[in-house]
Amino acid sequence: MIPPGKPLYIRARRNKTVVFLCYDSTDNVASLKQKLCAAIPNCDKTPQQVRFYIRRPDGSGYVPLNETDSVTSAGVQNETDLYYTFNNQGTWEEIHTAEYEPLDEIGEEIEEAMPSTKREKGKGRA
Repeated sequence: MIPPGKPLYIRARRNKTVVFLCYDSTDNVASLKQKLCAAIPNCDKTPQQVRFYIRRPDGSGYVPLNETDSVTSAGVQNETDLYYTFNNQGTWEEIHTAEYEPLDEIGEEIEEAMPSTKREKGKGRA
């Protein structure tokens, strides 16, 4: 149970874009679409041209959300990732999300970047 007064949010993802949207537990999917269109700068899409999807629990694909459903009945919880697509000239886009590359070996880079704190002895350090 989420404490009252704590803000709820989702991550709306499309390609390499992630938009954080605050919502209330009484909101419906249509109000999330309006908030998304308002949050994207220079968005020329209307809420009717946006479709939200949620990942299936088994991770095998995505399920479209019905815009008349409340966010709780649609399975949206705090910090949920939703995926959105646009309708371009009568056809819906495919869901594309960027796969991020893993970081390089962090330990190696840190050791190379940080100067040694030991005092080195020898003729070269005079």
